[in-house]
Amino acid sequence: MVLGETDEVVNKKIKAALAADIVPVLLVGECNRGDDRKQVLETQLTADLADLTTEQIPKVLITYEPVWAISTNQGPEPSTTFVSKVVLVKPDTPENTLEALTIIQKFLLTSYQLPITSYQLLYGGSINSKNIADFLKHPEISGAVIGGASLRKDEFAKILELASEL
Repeated sequence: MVLGETDEVVNKKIKAALAADIVPVLLVGECNRGDDRKQVLETQLTADLADLTTEQIPKVLITYEPVWAISTNQGPEPSTTFVSKVVLVKPDTPENTLEALTIIQKFLLTSYQLPITSYQLLYGGSINSKNIADFLKHPEISGAVIGGASLRKDEFAKILELASEL
């Protein structure tokens, strides 16, 4: 299901979370592999972090999660009651993720004068027990947002086990 939240709504939610001492998790990323990643990320970050102070930005967990790398289960379509489609999506590569994180790092340095050591960047997008170590072995990737795999207790436990070993 697509929530259809605008960047303005996301910005308001981030501000509300920060005001309530809740750590917001901001997910940014391009919809399609062919999209101009730099332009998309900078546009999203500019709008989503609008009017936040340099002190507030490190309190937001920024996650690179390109929409094209998210596996989703679509619910029943009106003409196919009780039937659901599973859309298998290939996760991003750690190398491509590092390139995206570099764009985010440069944006945060330019816009907020924040050095890399002052915040954490995460990756989300079809993370599972087979690929978690490939992403988290890179020090630039501080953690992962687990989606569908978190709904399967054995898979989620395996992900946690592997992540704790790194």
